[in-house]
Amino acid sequence: MATQNHPKIRNKREDQVQINENQWNSKHRVRKNYIIADKKATQGLKSRNRTVEALYHAVLKKVVQLYSNLPKESDRIVVEMDMKLHPLDNAQMHAFLTPHFLFFLECDFYNHYQIEYWFHNCPFEAVIRDAMKGLIVGSYSTEARMMKDYPTYFKEVLRCQPDRFIRVL
Repeated sequence: MATQNHPKIRNKREDQVQINENQWNSKHRVRKNYIIADKKATQGLKSRNRTVEALYHAVLKKVVQLYSNLPKESDRIVVEMDMKLHPLDNAQMHAFLTPHFLFFLECDFYNHYQIEYWFHNCPFEAVIRDAMKGLIVGSYSTEARMMKDYPTYFKEVLRCQPDRFIRVL
């Protein structure tokens, strides 16, 4: 696999990878906020949530398309997780990270779907922001609080997450 030889993930923290695998394989299950929202939210909120999720995936599709065309393999490394399948995380629904961009879909305790994002020297920031604005994602999204060192954060994610979530576009 191309990611195995990449310098950012050469030094896997096997202990942390194992902890993460154990969490993914846990028999314990938490109540998922998105499932509760689907059952208990008002019809209007359910409709809003479906819209937010559809908009998230539309923007994600555009981001994947953009990143797939970058010339450097190291810029095309992504971490993507369907958090709906994670037995111990009640809020996150989807996570997508690149060396320059973080994109999460979550459902809070009040049954509201929310998009969280962060840019770090992203070569497509203007295009992505425009796509989010064009799809009216702005009213359902929040730019993450400033991260002091996103490259280090991304490097740690690569080192700690199981390989099955890491790929090169």
